[in-house]
Amino acid sequence: MGQNRRGQAALEYMLLLGVLLAFLVPVLIYSTETTARSVSALEGKHAVQSIADAADRIYAMGGGRIFTLVTIPPGVARQSVANKTIRLTLSRGDTTADIVGSTVGNISGSIPTGYGTHRVAVEMLAGGIINISS
Repeated sequence: MGQNRRGQAALEYMLLLGVLLAFLVPVLIYSTETTARSVSALEGKHAVQSIADAADRIYAMGGGRIFTLVTIPPGVARQSVANKTIRLTLSRGDTTADIVGSTVGNISGSIPTGYGTHRVAVEMLAGGIINISS
C-alpha cells in the first residue's frame, strides 16, 4: 500500500507542474513579445531623433554634409521625410506605431527601412533644403 501512495504523490506533482507550465508559458510569451515591441519602438525613436538632430545641426551651420549611424528596428512598414517631419511606421503583428521627429528646416529624401545599422548622409542643398539619404 505504501508503494501505491508514492505513485499517487508523483502523479500529483506532475499534474501540478503541468498546470504551472500551462500558466507560465503564455505569460512568458506575452512578456517577450511586449519587450521586443518596446525595444523596436525605442530603436526607431532613437534613429529618427538622431537624423533630426543631424538635420538641425546642418541647418544651424548654414550648409555642409555630415553622416550619422542609425539602427533601424525590424518591422518598418513605411518611412517619409518631407517638409519638417521625419516619420517611421513600425508594424508588428496587428499593431502599428508611428514615430515622428521634427526639424527646424525643410527636409527631403528618404531613410533606410531595412533592419540593421545604416550610414545616413545629411546635407544642405543649394535651395536651403536639407537632403537625407542613405
